[in-house]
Amino acid sequence: MGIIVPKSKAVQELQGVHLYHHGMSQCSQRVRIALEEKQVPWVDHTIDLLKAEHLKEDYGSINPNNVVPTLVHNGTVIVESTDIITYIDTNFEGPVLMPSSVEARERVALWLGQSNALKSAIRTLSHEFLFKPVAKKSDAELRAMRATVTNTDLLDFHTAFSSSAGLDDQLIRRAIKEFDEVFASINNSLTTHSWLAGEDFSLAEISWMGDVHRLMLMGFPVARYPMLLSWMKRLQARPSFQKAVLDYE
Repeated sequence: MGIIVPKSKAVQELQGVHLYHHGMSQCSQRVRIALEEKQVPWVDHTIDLLKAEHLKEDYGSINPNNVVPTLVHNGTVIVESTDIITYIDTNFEGPVLMPSSVEARERVALWLGQSNALKSAIRTLSHEFLFKPVAKKSDAELRAMRATVTNTDLLDFHTAFSSSAGLDDQLIRRAIKEFDEVFASINNSLTTHSWLAGEDFSLAEISWMGDVHRLMLMGFPVARYPMLLSWMKRLQARPSFQKAVLDYE
């Protein structure tokens, strides 16, 4: 379940709930939404991605992948956003976010898996269409990154993104196609259920509402999927969306 033993001994001694996150990180949004839905109090540890704080050795000693978010609960360290939101639902009181029926639980697992599968795609589109003016790294920054970061996928991505050629056009087109396909799937699912896993709001919504919001910020034509758009409007009306997503933008 994404539980790791970090190098940092100090983090393992923390008590309560601590979240290392960034405001515009859609994976961080998932976790903040889950905490808000469950009304779990937490200690804020903002990691400034624009200042490359996630690439520093200090944060690497907490999360060896050098990505956000990271949740710490009474010294237990959990990484990977879908594992974190599942952990939150399992370990804290409040509304149950995992359905009871086997069929609905399987649907949740499917949607969580699909959101994980598209992490690279949303990173590609976010950097290309939202963050490009501020996220490119200089040669010196790339050298510093290679000196401290062991996550080769992260290193390869930023090297390609920051190059004079930029990201490969086929990579960008493939990412758009992947979201086109999954949005069509969401739209189809919502023709038979009120929510993604059935008739109740669940972890499936939490895993996708930030991603859909991110694509909407890019101008993705979600209006071609009327059921998805209606579903998103209902999510935007939830207090957790305002507090966990919009308030950080």
